[in-house]
Amino acid sequence: MVQQSLLSSSPTTFAVGQQMCGCEASMDALMDLYRATNGPQWRHSEGWSADERKINCSIPWWGVSCANGSGVTQLELGANNLSGTLPDSLGSLTSLRSFFLSDNIISGTLPETLASLTNLRNLQANMNALTGPLPSSWGSLTVLLTLLLNGNHLTGTLPSKWSTMISLQTLALHNTNITGALPSEWSSMTGLFLLRLNSNSISGTLPDSWNNLSRLTAIRAEMNRIHGTLPAAWGGGMPKLQILFLSDNCLEGEIPLNYSAIPFSIGSFNLCNTNVSTTNSSSVPGSVLAQCSTTSTSNWATYCEEDANVVTATFTTVSASPEVCDPSFVALYLLGVSLMLLSPHSHLFNSVDYFRH
Repeated sequence: MVQQSLLSSSPTTFAVGQQMCGCEASMDALMDLYRATNGPQWRHSEGWSADERKINCSIPWWGVSCANGSGVTQLELGANNLSGTLPDSLGSLTSLRSFFLSDNIISGTLPETLASLTNLRNLQANMNALTGPLPSSWGSLTVLLTLLLNGNHLTGTLPSKWSTMISLQTLALHNTNITGALPSEWSSMTGLFLLRLNSNSISGTLPDSWNNLSRLTAIRAEMNRIHGTLPAAWGGGMPKLQILFLSDNCLEGEIPLNYSAIPFSIGSFNLCNTNVSTTNSSSVPGSVLAQCSTTSTSNWATYCEEDANVVTATFTTVSASPEVCDPSFVALYLLGVSLMLLSPHSHLFNSVDYFRH
């Protein structure tokens, strides 16, 4: 029953809201959000208003949790038809612990001012129309546990200054148009458990220093422009890694012998459409290697040519193993959810979005 609920495609909905008495100092920022994101068109806006004369703190505000004396601690506005942009004044909600904006049509850039939300544990703004770079200043969010920004139109590189997000457990930045290299500085993000960077234009090599990420259980970095060889250092430093998807990249060489120490799940080591040799490999059991499609139409070979004139080519398909959706992946997801439940304001994100192929 628990597994079925987690696999549901319906978004989780929290309580309608709480009274705002005791949180009056936050009302200006909330009204800014209402105005900036076309509040009258929200699916649910009970209690909200852009007219100060109509504000009553004794009336619950949809999706708002108020801790009397501490300020607003949670905003649950996912799948609520928000459009427009996020106002800078959100940075004044310094008691905020959870902020859910997924599955809306919010545009504009990610506010630098959110760096002031140093109590934030959970930020989900995936599946919107956000643009611009990832703010380096967000490195100040040192207690953040979950950050989901996938499915936006972001640009720029992965900020090396995010290395100070030492509590971060789940980071999803796939399908966002991110470019540049994988920061070696992220080796200090030792809380990372699940990492998704696939379907971008990330280049450079796989950092040796990431062998310090000893809690990592899943890395998905397929469909990028990553070059070089598999880091031998990873074989001795990732004792919990079960899923490693690197297909459709420009990798080469052989699988390091010490990868035999990595506890891959069956079919969860995906090197399809790379130039890494897996024939007669004694580094890992054949059962953990993803079964590559023999009918793939990926343009990997063209994409990985060194000729600068073709580096803008795009992948047309991904040839992932059919085992991607086997029960071991579900079990891993459930383990990730259990970690997030340690936060009093956790939010269950849809496993289908994070482990589909």
